[in-house]
Amino acid sequence: MPKPDRGARSNAIREFLKSNPKAVTKDVITGLQEKGIEVSEALVHKIKYRGAGKRAKTRRKAAATGTRPKKVAVSKSESIRDFLRRNPKASPKVIRAGLQKEGVKVTTGLISNVAFYFRKQNAAPRVRIAARKVQAKTRRVTSAPAIRATIEQLIEVKRLAESLGGADQIRQALDALAQLQ
Repeated sequence: MPKPDRGARSNAIREFLKSNPKAVTKDVITGLQEKGIEVSEALVHKIKYRGAGKRAKTRRKAAATGTRPKKVAVSKSESIRDFLRRNPKASPKVIRAGLQKEGVKVTTGLISNVAFYFRKQNAAPRVRIAARKVQAKTRRVTSAPAIRATIEQLIEVKRLAESLGGADQIRQALDALAQLQ
């Protein structure tokens, strides 16, 4: 008995299913046996139920027309970011409605996730962090080296200041001393 051409049984199953779309696997087997075509239950099941998803349909359409499905130019996340750049305060529902008008189907969960990280990345630094940095800088600036002078030494400096004519005179004398060294 000669072998049938490659794919002949599969094509026969497809043709039978086109004419009888509601036929179950057993009906397909008996219908094809009447035509003299022997097929297994597994092959019928594979042809009938394989690729019921969206991808398989687009593949079959592309194979029939000889074209490939068009690739999406921009990802869904990128289209959400673009929308957020145009409307920074938009809520997820508003973003979803706006993107549906553009022909992009997105879920509110994806929108919320992308928007959270987009806003976090583009947000101004938090005030608390900035306040801590300012406090640290002011502490360093205002803290002078500790002078370990006794009370007797301070009284002696006061007498010297009075004898020279005040604190301004002492500062001038110290500046002159620093220039001599």
